[in-house]
Amino acid sequence: MKKTFKSKFELVIWIPLAILLAAAELYMINNKVWAVAAVILLISLFLIYLYFNTSYQLPGDNTLRIKSGFFYHKVIYIQNIKRVKRRRNIKASPALSHDRLEIFFNRYESVMISPNGKSDFIRELKVLNPKIAEA
Repeated sequence: MKKTFKSKFELVIWIPLAILLAAAELYMINNKVWAVAAVILLISLFLIYLYFNTSYQLPGDNTLRIKSGFFYHKVIYIQNIKRVKRRRNIKASPALSHDRLEIFFNRYESVMISPNGKSDFIRELKVLNPKIAEA
C-alpha cells in the first residue's frame, strides 16, 4: 500500500515571503535592474518547485522516502526508526512548515519533516513498526 504525505505548508510564513519577493521583483523591473530581477524570479520559481516536490512516501516496501526537490532524497528503513517526536523548529530540513516531526533512526541519526496529517503519518509508521516510541 503506497501512501504519500505532502509537506504541511504554513501560509503565515510563505505569504509575507511571497509579498517581499513580488515587491522586490517589481522594484527591480521598474528600475531596469534585470540581473537582480532574474535572480529573484529564479528564487521564486525554486520555492514554488519545492512546494510541489516536497513529500514523504511510504511505498509499501518498509521504507520511508523523503524527497524535497532535487537536493534532498533520503530512504529510511522503517524498522530502523526508534522514536518520533513532535517539534516546532526552524532548523533547515526537508519541511515547509515549523510544525514538524523529528524522526530518530539508526543509532544517532534524525531528520525533521512536516507531513500534512501528522497523526495519520505516525499511525501508518506504527502499523509498520509497532516499536516506534512517540515523544
